[in-house]
Amino acid sequence: MNSKGFIKQIIPATGWWTKWKNDDGKVGYLPVAVWALTVDGEVVGRIGPGLMVLLGVAEGDGPEDVRYMVDKIPNLRIFDDADGKMNLSCLDVGGSILAVSQFTLLGDCRRGRRPSFTAAAGPDSAHALYERLVHGLRALG
Repeated sequence: MNSKGFIKQIIPATGWWTKWKNDDGKVGYLPVAVWALTVDGEVVGRIGPGLMVLLGVAEGDGPEDVRYMVDKIPNLRIFDDADGKMNLSCLDVGGSILAVSQFTLLGDCRRGRRPSFTAAAGPDSAHALYERLVHGLRALG
C-alpha cells in the first residue's frame, strides 16, 4: 500500500463503536445494523450486518493496492466473538460488504477555504480500481 493510503474508511454495520486506523490514520467506525445507499432517491446498494467501505483512491494507487485491500477488508477481525473481544472477521460472521467510491475523503483543507482534491486519482483510473476492488470482493462470496 502506498503512503497516501488506498482505503480511507471502513464502517462495520453492527451495533458497536470502535476505531481502526490505517497508515495515514483516516479510518473510523459508526454503530449501525443496516446500510443503504441511495442515488437520486433510488436504493443502489444495501447490506445488513457487515462492512461499509468508503473508498478514496489516491493518485499513485494501483492494482497492488487493490489486491492488498481485497485480502485485508473481509479478514479484519473487528467483530465481537462470544467473549466480547474483537476476534471475528466479516467472513467469520457471514457479513456483507458495501463499497462506496468517495473521492472527497482525499480533500485537503489545510490551505484556503476551498478543499483541494489534487491527491485524488482521476475519475477514470479511480473507477477502474474501484471496479477491481468490487470484483475481487465479490469473488470471495
